Amino acid sequence: MSQMGLISAIISSKRSGGLKKADYTALQKKRLIKLVVYAQKHSPYYRTLYSGLNVKNCALTDLPPTNKVHLMKHFDEWLTDRNIELNIVQDFFADTNNIGSKLHGKYLVYTTSGSTGNPSVVLADKTTFNVAAAISALRAFARKSDLREFMRRGKKTAGLYAVDGFYLASGSMKYNQRRMPWRKNQLAIDVLAPIPEIVRALNEFQPAMLGSYPSMLELLLPEQNAGRLHISPVLIMPGGEYLREDLRKDLAQAFGCHVQTNYSCTEAGIIACECEHGRLHINEDWCIVEAVDENNQPVPNGTQGKKTLITNLANYTQPFVRYELNDRTIIHEEPCICGNPFRWLEIEGRTDEVLDFGDGVRVAPMSLFALLKPIHEIKRYQIIQHGENRLEIRLNTDDKQAAFEKAKNALSGYLESVHADVEIYLSGDEPQIHPKSGKFRAVYSVE
Repeated sequence: MSQMGLISAIISSKRSGGLKKADYTALQKKRLIKLVVYAQKHSPYYRTLYSGLNVKNCALTDLPPTNKVHLMKHFDEWLTDRNIELNIVQDFFADTNNIGSKLHGKYLVYTTSGSTGNPSVVLADKTTFNVAAAISALRAFARKSDLREFMRRGKKTAGLYAVDGFYLASGSMKYNQRRMPWRKNQLAIDVLAPIPEIVRALNEFQPAMLGSYPSMLELLLPEQNAGRLHISPVLIMPGGEYLREDLRKDLAQAFGCHVQTNYSCTEAGIIACECEHGRLHINEDWCIVEAVDENNQPVPNGTQGKKTLITNLANYTQPFVRYELNDRTIIHEEPCICGNPFRWLEIEGRTDEVLDFGDGVRVAPMSLFALLKPIHEIKRYQIIQHGENRLEIRLNTDDKQAAFEKAKNALSGYLESVHADVEIYLSGDEPQIHPKSGKFRAVYSVE
């Protein structure tokens, strides 16, 4: 399969971005058929999965859905490049000096954070990377005035991510730094660094664009408000976690700039870009998004699905076709006043886990939040479920024991009322971000 260069990807994306719905739908179908025909021919996994299907004439919903667990179990049969096996990729991962380098000189290799327990391994070939770059160049900025000012200020970009991991953001930035070492307009800061060190680096660099996880940016708010951090970016682009509207407003006020996000994942790249009216428009020329129920059946437009299926139309080396994401989305067909012809979506604002205590007892994280919010002594909390019946409570507070007693009383009373028999104990640790991914989750479970 011939690979698409960056200029070709930009030209193609620019053309398709102006198509009417009937035209981009036809283009989408053409690219889907081309992808699944190639996958069936070159991937043993898809050859078996599509056995008995006429993939040249089938509908999207005729194709069986796929998921992370099953695909990773069959990794060596999945890829269309038959020279790549999982053990080769794992050897590549073993050396962090390979971050931002290409496996076999052909593939950028990423892994997801594994926050849901099963990390993915993703190979981005030339076409995949260039399509993502084209979308970013053409559609990442909701407001043209921000793009012009960003260019005027030398495109200085600072990213606060987990710099020592093979994650999408850090790996892509390091690749660009390796490719153009003479350019000093990109700064990667380790999200695990102490806050004073991060503040010092940002003050020295003075970025025109700042990107990080919303939970990390939230920690920078008091620094900017107090004047210890004094930067004036053109744009802040949170990613990797759900961006709460109250946090978006606080960031915009503190830093005096526009704050926008996108919807992306390692497996599909930039799925949707935000317009100036805050709507996430699906990049339908390169990605198919389906909101589905628990049985993978499509739900009507305007209805929230139980999960989401995505199809990456650019990646032929590692095809993701009707790939399951846990995100709950609502897809809208009604036109947007911005004029973008692509449909737009909403994502449920949920980043934490529903805790399962057995016997059908499940507790939503927002219930726990509502219980702890009135305890003003708690500055930050983290609830970690171990097994079915133990909760570890991590607290950031001036009087940890006193705050814990209030938290324990509130949680115990509620959990008893829903018939959950749970041991609640105070951790010696502070609330902390994931040691590898750099992301923060307030409520989650571990085995």
